[in-house]
Amino acid sequence: MKYPIFSLFIFSLFVTSCSKKLDNIPFNDNPYDNDYTGAKAIRIDSIHNNNSTGQNIIYFTRLFTNNDGVRLYRNGVKKNTITNSVNFGINAISIGDNSPTSGTTYTYDVRLFLGSGEAASDPYSYTTP
Repeated sequence: MKYPIFSLFIFSLFVTSCSKKLDNIPFNDNPYDNDYTGAKAIRIDSIHNNNSTGQNIIYFTRLFTNNDGVRLYRNGVKKNTITNSVNFGINAISIGDNSPTSGTTYTYDVRLFLGSGEAASDPYSYTTP
């Protein structure tokens, strides 16, 4: 009877001593986690204005394939979403801002999303011609 109680005591001592040691270990395998510090999962390559439609077209590269789609943010406000559907697919490379104002500088970022998590690009500033 003493052996199981002693084993339980040793196990609980081990768990207690290890639990705080995992607090500061980064887990960089999921860019949708809030504490992710690894490489960006998506980047903006360039932005061009389509003179015929007036749209700013944001060209991007996905560097992480596990996602439900891409969201476009302009000055921190969500402007557009494309999903991995028949219309766009995983190979979509651009997303449009349908309402830019000529002569205005905007800061864009694109974000991969998976469920409720997002992985953001670095911000990219562009002045609409």
